[in-house]
Amino acid sequence: MKNKIPLAIGFIIILVSFFVLGRNYLNKSKKNNHREAYAVLSNAGSEVKNDFVEPFEKKQGKTETEKRKINPELNEDVVRVSDFGAIGNGVVDDAPAIRKAVLYARDKKIGKVIFDNKTYLLNSSVNTIFIPIYSNIEYVGDVNTKLLQGKNMLKDQDTKVFFSESFVENVKFKNLTIDLNGVNNTGSFVVKRMNIAIGAKKAKNINIHHVKFLNNAGRQTVMVGANKTPKESANVTITNCEFRNVGNAVKGNNMQTDHSCIYVVANGLIVRNNIFFNDNLNGILPVSTAIESHSDNSVIENNKISNFKNMFNIAAAISSHINSVYQNNYGKNVVRLAEFWVRPGFKMDNIKLNNNEVYQDFPVEAVSLFTQVKGIIGKVDILNNKIEYIGSRSNKYSYPAIYSHFVENLTIKGNTFKKITSAAFQNNSGEIMQNINFSDNQLIDCGNTNTKKLISNQAGILLNGNVGGNLTVENNIFKNSDDTYISQAVIVDNQWKNVQMKANSFQNVKKEVTMKKK
Repeated sequence: MKNKIPLAIGFIIILVSFFVLGRNYLNKSKKNNHREAYAVLSNAGSEVKNDFVEPFEKKQGKTETEKRKINPELNEDVVRVSDFGAIGNGVVDDAPAIRKAVLYARDKKIGKVIFDNKTYLLNSSVNTIFIPIYSNIEYVGDVNTKLLQGKNMLKDQDTKVFFSESFVENVKFKNLTIDLNGVNNTGSFVVKRMNIAIGAKKAKNINIHHVKFLNNAGRQTVMVGANKTPKESANVTITNCEFRNVGNAVKGNNMQTDHSCIYVVANGLIVRNNIFFNDNLNGILPVSTAIESHSDNSVIENNKISNFKNMFNIAAAISSHINSVYQNNYGKNVVRLAEFWVRPGFKMDNIKLNNNEVYQDFPVEAVSLFTQVKGIIGKVDILNNKIEYIGSRSNKYSYPAIYSHFVENLTIKGNTFKKITSAAFQNNSGEIMQNINFSDNQLIDCGNTNTKKLISNQAGILLNGNVGGNLTVENNIFKNSDDTYISQAVIVDNQWKNVQMKANSFQNVKKEVTMKKK
């Protein structure tokens, strides 16, 4: 009996050892099977049928589904597109493999899709979309990751690199270059072709960070939100990105007349620390807008913009636009700082243009609150900006730096206007009672007396139209270096209920204030 006990204990130890070794072997096999499943999946067909939302099970069958099950012990939280067959040599079409990776991440609730340091050619789409966007996924590249759109993609259809037709939320994009291959996608058809790099019709919590967008011959590069009221999108953030060569800055793309790098209709938009740069157009008027916002509660700041038509389209043409600030932006060789678009029935109110620095090379309005303003604006503050015209002067008609009407409460304060070839500010009072405060501004060598028949080119401030409400013009400096600049500092050619005009300084200006109507 005593001899049997040690034997039993030894036998138990042997069984336990076999059990442990067997379990480790099985776990290792599961891991190997899981990795092999990627290879099986990547070799299974080149396309997903018709619809991105088609589950893998319908295409691959139960056997492959079992192979693709993730072992929880692996703690896997990323999907690599290379594991699904994406080659990244810039020659082979990687779009089908990338779609498989993205679908797999969606179905298995994996929060990150990884692109290696390679160039991925996108040459085939499903329903005009190369890569679908799904909720709770981060699309992440590396230093030199590039997604390259194929040739002749826009001839017969709109195209979208990353896009969702349905609602998505909590989506991030980081460290990617998206090259829309503009020189190989031009033609008369581009005028109406959307060529969206990242977009969604309905979205919430979208974050685009450190993404480079190149060579878009079509319309719109980033587009979030549908043209609907009420707004269906919210909380869009675009930071530290670069937009380069869009619209007619793409060589040979002379047909494009409408491009916005960023077009957003949302409640909550942040666009910060981005670069928008078009190559020199050699005297051709640029047609592109850097940022077009139809959004409430926006902060647009610290962006650098060069060789664009408009730095900003500030719009309430399809939805409201309220409580937004455009500040600390820099523009060089641009046509306008901002063009306001307002249509009847859509509210625009409490818009601030603060501390921007702008160098214009075409003699048009730096801030247009006139041509496209068809409805009433509540309040606009234009504060502490520097606006300078760096183009050549001529005897042709030119526009004031700020041209307005239909603004109920307009404050223009603390700005510097330099070498504007017309008035620094012109307002036409229309059907509403306006209140205007023009104070603490500097007008240096503005106007052009060579255009003698045009009173707007000879005045620093020109106010005309119907009856106004409260007018304040005080503490401004009107300074000419010679007599070819403004001949009259202030011309008031309409009636105001209350006028406060004091403490203004005039240097080398023939006439200071002309009140034609009291």
